[in-house]
Amino acid sequence: MKKMLYKTDKDLNKRMKTMSILQEIEDKDATTVVNKKFEYKIDHNHDKAIDPTPRVDIIKSADTNLRLEKLHFVVRGTFDITYNRKPVRVNFKHSLNVKIYWKKKIFSPKKSAVLTE
Repeated sequence: MKKMLYKTDKDLNKRMKTMSILQEIEDKDATTVVNKKFEYKIDHNHDKAIDPTPRVDIIKSADTNLRLEKLHFVVRGTFDITYNRKPVRVNFKHSLNVKIYWKKKIFSPKKSAVLTE
């Protein structure tokens, strides 16, 4: 079974737009919850130069007692564009959160088991 929720939000006062997708997938081995979020904020007053390299943060954790695995992946960055012939800076944040609730005692299948199937 698969459930999906798509949501967009705009705040014109803060010059911000947010899009999010929430998925819940349930099968015989596990229930997986995936949350994807994309945030964009417009900055008209930017004086200093930007570093074009985005910042990437990855956090993974596992709890064998609760049979839960989590992955948190975030990319933050900035880019400049021209809008109506004026320079505009866009700050963005893309995030991916994955939670896997295993139903059986077998936590993650071993690589050899995945490769042989």
